[in-house]
Amino acid sequence: MKKHIIAIVLGTSSMFFSNFTFSYHTVNDNPGATNNSQNQSQAKGANCAPATAKITMSFNDVSALIEQGGSLWTNRATTTAAYEVPAGSGLRVIYAGALWMGGTDVNGQLKLAALTFRSANDFWPGPLTVTIGSGNYDPSAPTAAGAVRDFGEANIDADQCAAYDKFFTITKAEVIAFNAWFDCENGVQSPEDCADVQA
Repeated sequence: MKKHIIAIVLGTSSMFFSNFTFSYHTVNDNPGATNNSQNQSQAKGANCAPATAKITMSFNDVSALIEQGGSLWTNRATTTAAYEVPAGSGLRVIYAGALWMGGTDVNGQLKLAALTFRSANDFWPGPLTVTIGSGNYDPSAPTAAGAVRDFGEANIDADQCAAYDKFFTITKAEVIAFNAWFDCENGVQSPEDCADVQA
């Protein structure tokens, strides 16, 4: 179940990383913090409104509420748990969770986007701009240690954020079909094996 939730959340959003190296804390999290630290944790997202889309995933006898903005398993409107097993039983086994994602940039600096009970916004929906050809990553070849994906200014318009503030559902069959098409387009499969593959 956890793998499915993470895959859907990641598959629905390109995510902005916070301008900060580490996960931030609000004044309430750190009694010694000043107003300046509170201002630093304000949401930054290219003038995009925070994500609002929500969906209740129901399969494998589990009912789980997730939000486009990375908050998981809590109905924040009613401040109640929303991860129910078995579905319809009224038994809620998890109160809250959140998406945390981190990595290092080209300078080796740690970047982390993380939510703590959705105290602020670190994730926004929509694709970020990159300069095609700025990296050397080749998706049709095994990934080398020094591979660099295309990069750029990573900008987005507010209307694009709004257009992607929703969930996109895909099936296992669609993933298999895409992989077959990709392999055929890149010469991994023989032409005979690609006769029935559709774009």
